[in-house]
Amino acid sequence: MIGKWFGDFLSPESRELLRQRFPRFKERGYTQGAEFTMVRKDGSAVLVSLDGRAARNPDGGFKQSHCILYDITERRRAEDALRQSEERLQFVACATNDVVWDWNLLTQKVWWNDALRTHMGYSSQEGETDIAWWSEHVHPEDRDRVQSRELSMSPGSDLRMDEYRFRRADGDFAYVLDRSYVVRDHQGTPVRVIGTMVDLTEHKQAEQGLRESEAKYRTLFDRVNDAILIFEPEGEVILEANEAACQFYGFARDELIGTSLKALTKDVGRGERQIRQILESGSCLNFPTVHLDKQGRFIDVLASCTVIEYEGKRAVLSINRDVTELRQTEKKLRQLSGRLLRVQDQERRRIARELHDGTAQNLTALAMNLSLLVETPGKVDAPRLLADSLLLARRSLGEIRSVSYLLHPPLLDELGLAEALGIYTAGFSQRTGIQVNLQVRSEFPRLPAELETTVFRIVQESLSNIHHHSGSPTADISLRLADSSVLLEVRDQGCGMRVQRSNTGARGTAELGVGITGMRERARQLGGRLEIESEGRGVTVRAILPINQGES
Repeated sequence: MIGKWFGDFLSPESRELLRQRFPRFKERGYTQGAEFTMVRKDGSAVLVSLDGRAARNPDGGFKQSHCILYDITERRRAEDALRQSEERLQFVACATNDVVWDWNLLTQKVWWNDALRTHMGYSSQEGETDIAWWSEHVHPEDRDRVQSRELSMSPGSDLRMDEYRFRRADGDFAYVLDRSYVVRDHQGTPVRVIGTMVDLTEHKQAEQGLRESEAKYRTLFDRVNDAILIFEPEGEVILEANEAACQFYGFARDELIGTSLKALTKDVGRGERQIRQILESGSCLNFPTVHLDKQGRFIDVLASCTVIEYEGKRAVLSINRDVTELRQTEKKLRQLSGRLLRVQDQERRRIARELHDGTAQNLTALAMNLSLLVETPGKVDAPRLLADSLLLARRSLGEIRSVSYLLHPPLLDELGLAEALGIYTAGFSQRTGIQVNLQVRSEFPRLPAELETTVFRIVQESLSNIHHHSGSPTADISLRLADSSVLLEVRDQGCGMRVQRSNTGARGTAELGVGITGMRERARQLGGRLEIESEGRGVTVRAILPINQGES
C-alpha cells in the first residue's frame, strides 16, 4: 500500500468524488466525515469515513495529508435498517385503525399517529406528547399497575401486553389492549418503546351485555316453575336441566344430565317423530305427551320445544308443564257434564210427569165439567159442577206455581232473597209437613243476582234432600253476613249420611250424587266453597260465598 495513491483503493465512483473534493481539501486544510467506498483485495467493498488535515510547507503551500479512516459499514447498515424501520412504522401507522405510539426514551417524547384523533378525539396538536401526559390519561385505578409494567426496562420484558382504561377527549374512558416492544441499541440499552392501542370498548360492552343476559337467563332458567330440559337431538341426551325439572322427574341434577329423554318418555316412537318434526320446523308448541318420573309414575305433559345453539352445537330446549291435574279435572268436568245432562233430562221427565199426572188430569176434569154445563145446561147440577171446577182450577194453579218455583222463583227478583226464602220455606212446610225454622234478619240486604240465585238453589236442593232422604221432621236454615261473605247453613235431625274425605283431610263430597256435586260446583263458580258435616244423626250443609260488590 505504501507508495500508492489513496484513490487506487477506492471504487470508481468514490475515486471520482475524491478528485472533485481534493482541491477544496487542500484549500481549507481539513475535512471531516467524508465518506468513501474502498475496495478490499478480495474485491469486497467497505464504507469508510475519513477525517484528514493538510500538512503545509513553510511558505504555506500544500505538502501532504494526514488522514484517519473509520470503517462505518456496519453503522451504515444499522442506519439504513433503522430508516427502513421508521418508514415501515410510518406506513403501518397510516394504514392501521389502531392507535400507534412511539416513545423516545432519550427525549421522553411520545409520538402518536392520527388514530389518537379519530379514535380518542384529541386534536392534531397532541400528536406528540410526553410520557406524563399518557400517564395522566390512564384510569386512576389502573395507573400504578400499568406504569410498573410499561416503565420497566429490565431485560427479558421487551414484549409487553396489558389492558387498561384510557381517557378520551370527551372524558369517557375507553377499554384498550396495549401491546408494546422495547427497542435497544447495539449495546442493549433501551432507546425506544413502540406500541399500539386497540380499542376494546365495544367488545367489553358486548361481554358485559352477554354476562347480564346469561345472568338473566340463568335466573329465569332456575326459577321458572316449568321443567326445562336442553338435550341433543340425535340421542336425546340431556345436557342441562333446571331445578323444576329435577323436582318434576324426581332425579338429582347430576342424574338427569347424561340421561336420554327416551328413558323418561312413555311412547318413544311418537317422541322420536316429534323430534324430527321439531328439527324440520325449528319449533313445536304445546304438544301433549306422557313422561315417566323416577318412580315410574306417568305424568301428562304439555311440551313446547325449540331448536337452539348450546355450547356451539345444535340442541333442543324443551319446556315441560305438568298437566296431570288439569287432565284429571277435565275428565271430572266431562263426567260432571254428562251427569248434569242426565239429571237435567231426569228433571224434565219428572216435571213432565207431574204436569201429566197432576195438572193435566185436573185440567181434563175441568174441561169435562165445563162441557157438561155447556151441552146440557138444564139436566146437570150446575152449582156442584161449578164448585168442583173451581177446586180443580185452584189445584192446577197451585201445582203450576210449584213447578214455576222449581224452575225459577219470580219472587226472588221482585222481593229479594230473604222474603223469597220465607215464602218458599212456608210453602215447603205446607206441602211436606216438615217444620222449617228460617233465621234471617228482616233487613237483610240485596245481593248480586247470581249470588242470590245460588243461595236459593242450595236451600232448595238441601230441603229436597231432607224431604227425600233424611226422614227429619224439622229443618233449620241460618243466613247471615260474615267478613264480606254470605254464610248459609242448613241443618236437619235425620238419619245422617256418609261423607267422604279428601286426601288432605278436608270435608269431601257426600255420597248423594249430582245434587251435592251441583251445589258444590255452584259455590266454586262464585269463588266460595261448600262444606258438609254428618256425625251420627243429622246433616249440616254450609256454604261460604264471597260477596261480589260489582253488581247487585
